[in-house]
Amino acid sequence: MLALSAPQAYATEPIVGISKPDEQAFQQAKQNIEAVRKGGLELHVVDAAGKSVSGVEVRYRQVSHDFLFGVTLNEFDPVLMQHWKAAGINHGTFHFNWRLTQPTPDRNDFYDMRYRLGLEQLKAAGWTLKAHAVFWFSPKVIPHYVRSAKPADFQALSRARITALVNQFGDAIDIWELTNEPLAPWANVRRMTVDDLGVLLQNAAAGVQALDPTARTLINFADPLGSTYKKLPLKPLDLPTRFAADKLRYDILGLQFYYNAFTPEETFERVSLARMAEQVEAFAKHGKEIHITELCAPGASQAPRGYWGRDWSLQLQADYLTVAYTLFFAEPAVRSITWWDDTDGGFIHRGGLLDANRQPKPAYHALQRLIRQWTTTGMTITDAQGRARLRGFGGRYEATIRDPASGLTTDTTFAVREREALTHRVRFDRAQLQHAADGIRKARETEAATRIAQAEALLVYWQKKKGAVRTRYAGPEIASAKTARAAGDFDGAMHSANRAAALLAVPRATTVDALKMHNSNARKFKLKKEQNGELFTNSHLTFDHEFIGGPARIELTARGTYPGGTPPRANILVGDQAYAQAEVNRTEWGTYAVDLTVRPGRHKVVIRYINDWQQGDPKERKLSIQQARIIEYLTHVPND
Repeated sequence: MLALSAPQAYATEPIVGISKPDEQAFQQAKQNIEAVRKGGLELHVVDAAGKSVSGVEVRYRQVSHDFLFGVTLNEFDPVLMQHWKAAGINHGTFHFNWRLTQPTPDRNDFYDMRYRLGLEQLKAAGWTLKAHAVFWFSPKVIPHYVRSAKPADFQALSRARITALVNQFGDAIDIWELTNEPLAPWANVRRMTVDDLGVLLQNAAAGVQALDPTARTLINFADPLGSTYKKLPLKPLDLPTRFAADKLRYDILGLQFYYNAFTPEETFERVSLARMAEQVEAFAKHGKEIHITELCAPGASQAPRGYWGRDWSLQLQADYLTVAYTLFFAEPAVRSITWWDDTDGGFIHRGGLLDANRQPKPAYHALQRLIRQWTTTGMTITDAQGRARLRGFGGRYEATIRDPASGLTTDTTFAVREREALTHRVRFDRAQLQHAADGIRKARETEAATRIAQAEALLVYWQKKKGAVRTRYAGPEIASAKTARAAGDFDGAMHSANRAAALLAVPRATTVDALKMHNSNARKFKLKKEQNGELFTNSHLTFDHEFIGGPARIELTARGTYPGGTPPRANILVGDQAYAQAEVNRTEWGTYAVDLTVRPGRHKVVIRYINDWQQGDPKERKLSIQQARIIEYLTHVPND
């Protein structure tokens, strides 16, 4: 086998002033990653008769990771999603705040939360989703009725909560964090004992398993070193042993690492990164999968302390992230790392991967470089036995098999599993592939001819309409398309014909008045007809529309009130596959346009008001919609 190119590698910038223990651990971790995170694959290419095919190219690329690279999310934001996609993020954590999701025993605020989080869009993007803090006994999030409930009533409320949450979100949530910071001194308003906690977790785990057997469960520990648990009989490292003795069923140990960071109220213990990695190894002895659920570091200093003798800064935050991720990624038991603050303004001072304006910081680029470094691509050639061998990071791969002599290709997919050696057999039937290639070529020729004819018809349409501005540039594109088609370049012909059609597209507008939309608040607040466009809690308007497919513009006539200073924002979604966001920053009626690309067919249009965080406050933000105008572009001559 001849390897023509190695998997892509990225240089790691040297870390300035790194301590000797961290440097030793860092260098060892980089050496360990190859053995810990990669697996082997032998690809066997055979012909129609099952004989080995030698000398064909195999170009492969990793398209997903088994390892979870996560961030926390508060709402579905298309701008943020573009950043996370570019970085390689594939895992999201959502805070299931008890006070917000179930403010009273008889009221579940789940519907609006589901839409605000964008669960369907994230699942469609292949993300693994986690529900954070299903049970977290911090005074910040526990409703009064839970805090004061008698023990028997509390267990009943807990069972009801699990049932309600899994029934509502089980189709989207992959991991349920059964409890956050169990027995932590600052998060135990009910003064629970270890036995109380055991009963709660037994019920919670059983509830998840009964309703969604495919879901996994996690217990999330703060301060894994246990220095703040001095008055408790068991520290975090000891609790899993107790859980095993009680035969508690759960899948994952979650560990938080806020050491060395600070908030406006608190400065965390100073602990070296090397020591943190050692503690991960100690937890791994319990035999559970480990997720680094909360990791963060400041991006600026407000106190006379930093790390490695340096004040906290944007660069130190990026360097700290680089070393921390490398150490944890090299631990075999670790299967996930989540950076807790997605943007500045969260828990840790300037701890976001993005700044307050949602622009990437050096820490973001550091993480992006690491994920790219831990992503495998390459090309090789099958040997005399028709075999190609590769090593790659765990995940799903796409590959193209190409015969250099004939140019024939076939595509395949396969998986690589960490620390495993797998095989994958691919059939390369030249006769069948040639027949398919001829059919594709003929179809492309027909498609190009049809597209050119449509563009020429549109050209005549606008010439009759005296649309000189449109026809001036479209004519040369059509001529270029014809030349390419005659030369057998059907891709080039389609490209030019499509450009011509875009220049000549005929706009078609449809206006939908808010009075004809469905308001999710209507029944709950008994809205009058003239109030149907008012969105004064996290809610949404919906209507159906038959789309022709392709580019579309949606223009909202809207206004907003925002005494708090932040304008109301709306996500506009079409079905489950197109979205954009509008910020309504005027108190008088105005037009707010978003552009989308939509599949043809009848889809539900959803206008979601996503940032009303002050429910019940008379000074709250409010969003008002008067109408939606949908502008589509016909790339054929209209019938009317």
